[in-house]
Amino acid sequence: MNKKIDKIIKIVNRQMKEETNLNFVYQKKIGQIEFDELFTLDSIIISAKKCSSGFMHKRDTKEFMSNLYSNSYELLQELKDDLFEPTYFREAILTERGKLRKIKPPTFKCKVVQKVICDYMIRPILEQKMITTNYASIKGRGVHKMYGDIQKALELTNKDFIIIKTDFRNYFGSIDLEIFKNKLCRYISDKRIVKLINMFFIEEVSLGNEISQVPASFYPSSLDHSIKDKLRIKYYFRFMDDTLAIIHKCELDRYIENFKKESERLKLEIKSMEIIEHGKSFEFCKERFIWNKEYYRKINPQYRRNAIKRLKAYRRLEKPKKLIDDYYKTTLGVLRSRPNTKLIQKNITQIKEKLEVN
Repeated sequence: MNKKIDKIIKIVNRQMKEETNLNFVYQKKIGQIEFDELFTLDSIIISAKKCSSGFMHKRDTKEFMSNLYSNSYELLQELKDDLFEPTYFREAILTERGKLRKIKPPTFKCKVVQKVICDYMIRPILEQKMITTNYASIKGRGVHKMYGDIQKALELTNKDFIIIKTDFRNYFGSIDLEIFKNKLCRYISDKRIVKLINMFFIEEVSLGNEISQVPASFYPSSLDHSIKDKLRIKYYFRFMDDTLAIIHKCELDRYIENFKKESERLKLEIKSMEIIEHGKSFEFCKERFIWNKEYYRKINPQYRRNAIKRLKAYRRLEKPKKLIDDYYKTTLGVLRSRPNTKLIQKNITQIKEKLEVN
């Protein structure tokens, strides 16, 4: 019996090793893809279909998708002949999480090119180089996973620990372009691809562009790795420019010194650094962690309004029933993980039922 088990274990280990080696080779070689291998008619058509999902009410999206194959071929020729130039709509200023954000929305053709670069090159290269507790713009993560991970960390720590929150000032606007471009392009060998990527970053790293999101999330990775690998801080979490660490009190000075040093190296200015005693209530990325003998999460008071607003917005899009159903299930899942949300759940269910009737 033991011999059979040993044989099975050896087979499984060999398969895992082979799979790991394949992933390593893929991640290592992806940056060596050439321009003509990255931009093909297939990659453009697939990316256009992805970009059009939920945006078919937009004029430029309709125009491109009305003659998908012909327009995709024309775009491919523009790229191959070095005639493509990024184009944008008028810059807008939005309020997000209480902060003013400058958004520079790209046109549909511009979005398609960004989608090809992001899906087929930038994400495969950069995502695997980030720490697992960096949650912004990473597939399979996001704020709700981060909230859950923070909650677990709080349950595993005690009064000998403290919570430290930090935030960078004007994060996107203050990212140093030279450092940013070097970090982004050091893993890409084809100079034409590097040149094309750099065309999207003439003045600054702008919001509203997919090609900015993953690299911007990756930008402070040297800071993340210095904290997780060098200082061996187990409970460290980052969502773009917001960071939270739960550390032993004896590690505080070392943590602050390292954080400031690495931030200065990246030319990022620390806007705030708040130290909270374990056992005190606090807020992080609009999520409230309330202390009452133990930590629990209290729903954002704006969550109900935002959820209803999004449900109503989905009604105007293509395939509204599927979008509404998917978002409704996600919303209920979030609400059920919080105490005292039965009334909000009932209210959102009523709104969804009304939308289906109308």
